[in-house]
Amino acid sequence: MKLLNESLHPANITSTERIILSTWKTISLLLCFTGNGFVLFSSLKFNAIRLDKMSIHIVRSLCVIDMCQGLFQCLPKLLSVIAGNRWILGEVLAVIVFSTKGSFIQSSLFLVCTMSVNKIVRCLNPLGTLHVSRLQVYSVTMAALSVFLINWLWHFCLTLTGYYIMFYSELSCDLYGTTRDNNKYSGIELIMVGTFMLLPTLILSVASVMLVFVAVAMAKTAVNKKNIVVTILVALFFLLHIVPFCVWFAIYESQEGSDYLLKSSFAFYSTRIIFQLETFNVFINPAVYFITIKGFRKFFFRYIKKGRAGSVKGFSNSHSLERDAYEHRSGFLAHPSCEVGMVNGNPDETMTTTDA
Repeated sequence: MKLLNESLHPANITSTERIILSTWKTISLLLCFTGNGFVLFSSLKFNAIRLDKMSIHIVRSLCVIDMCQGLFQCLPKLLSVIAGNRWILGEVLAVIVFSTKGSFIQSSLFLVCTMSVNKIVRCLNPLGTLHVSRLQVYSVTMAALSVFLINWLWHFCLTLTGYYIMFYSELSCDLYGTTRDNNKYSGIELIMVGTFMLLPTLILSVASVMLVFVAVAMAKTAVNKKNIVVTILVALFFLLHIVPFCVWFAIYESQEGSDYLLKSSFAFYSTRIIFQLETFNVFINPAVYFITIKGFRKFFFRYIKKGRAGSVKGFSNSHSLERDAYEHRSGFLAHPSCEVGMVNGNPDETMTTTDA
């Protein structure tokens, strides 16, 4: 394990830039923990986000990953910027932060891909996907956890053995790793990058385009288009972080591109912006849910107005259980894949469009 004190990409940072970056990262962290925490609280205790079972599970998993990314990635970077754009947390924390850097992103990428593919399948085959078993839900969790562990263990072991040499990049305000001259792991690294980064990014891009066409094709059907929009926006904002980074990395890996990034003023500031998009990604999903999901927005305002959870009418565990029991008895739905609104005169239980 080796953390070099000198910077890999020497770059001065002015007081104004440090204040801007510190303010941005502080606001991002606050939004990350409050936004994702509220989504978890409202969906777990009050069923405020009414999507299909698999999508709700993925939304909760993304909240957990985003908060972990905020803790292990955004917070150390904030402290480094405040300290004068240099690493101050020591070698042990440097290894932990560096080894988890790509692992959270790749786990999120897997979950967003699964969410998009799941939505396409539900739109094309709604009756065949009404029932989602616990095994399917837990399989997605275990797969996302496996993606994280494989990538984390790989980078952690190679960092401990000295294959990766870590630097603090003043250009990107982030830890960066370079390899020794003997790239004996380069073949395996290429396979892992292709399997866990490039292939899922390609699948997500194709799935997002397909979802747009599906939404347009089903514009006059009973499918709930707003829930498709949720998936499209989550995928789009994630791609806005991944795609620019992949382009930057491809340019940086060439010697000419590396020199250009350090000499060109445009490339200098675009590099910093690209690396700050990761911070943007940790809090944007709750904003997407708030804007696009009417039930979640209604719950938020009721909760803020009432001030305590017990007084939020229409959003409780008992309401959820009674609604599911009614749906099961009526034969309309044995699974929360359709939105329910008004039944038997109750304004909170109206049966509306099918939730794809």
